[in-house]
Amino acid sequence: MEQVTFVKDSPLDIVCVYPSLNPPAVYVFFASYVNRVPVIMAAFTESAPPSVTNPTGSEALVTQAGGRTMLTLRILKAACSDVGVYSCMERSKVAQLNVGPEASHIKPNVTLPLDVIATEETTITCEGMTSSQGFLFWTTKGANDQVFSAMPVDATTTSEIVTSNSCSVTRRLTTTRVFDMGWNGTQIRCDTSQPVGQPDIKQMLVIPAEVCDGQLQGARIKHPYTCSRYMICLGATILVTSCPLDLCYDQEKDYCDHPPGTRR
Repeated sequence: MEQVTFVKDSPLDIVCVYPSLNPPAVYVFFASYVNRVPVIMAAFTESAPPSVTNPTGSEALVTQAGGRTMLTLRILKAACSDVGVYSCMERSKVAQLNVGPEASHIKPNVTLPLDVIATEETTITCEGMTSSQGFLFWTTKGANDQVFSAMPVDATTTSEIVTSNSCSVTRRLTTTRVFDMGWNGTQIRCDTSQPVGQPDIKQMLVIPAEVCDGQLQGARIKHPYTCSRYMICLGATILVTSCPLDLCYDQEKDYCDHPPGTRR
């Protein structure tokens, strides 16, 4: 489903295209994110001129050219109440369009820590823009799962409003918990309820808690997932450190070096 945006108080055009100069009937329906009940907004038939259900706030225009008929619903001054799903319908054929305020195309952004250690509490965050009635939510897909499913919401999950205006709200969703090795390779997805279909997905990689078992105090070991960082074992504490620039940690040499084949 396509997503388009509008500027409040400016004209908004919803265009339905039918691949014929003689369509029997073309309709435009609208369902708001609040009640989700489709209502007819404009119509054009062979026997009647284009019409609208709100003649004071919108108009219907028909253009025929190139073997196509285009029915345009023009909302003269777009408002927050015009946010929702518009459908073009001709008999059994339906096309849909998501319409939101100007900034609602900014999709959520998931932030995971660079390093998640299995025994430590970790905070994951999502920030994104929704409609004034919308919210952010988590879903996850494990390394062996086929589909995404809802992440259980507990007392550590919080949602707050960062900024807001009359049509949209920037929200921040935060969850803090211990992610054990069962989460390794899991895809973390953050989505918006309104508008729909704008998720962000990041993969979580978990460092085993026993990675330093048998190591001497202060020992440096390879990072399991990237060569640009390494770990220092400090008793029960695992300290993760990054190499400078684009260097990689070489455990045999015990220092950061250029990757093989890249030395200048």
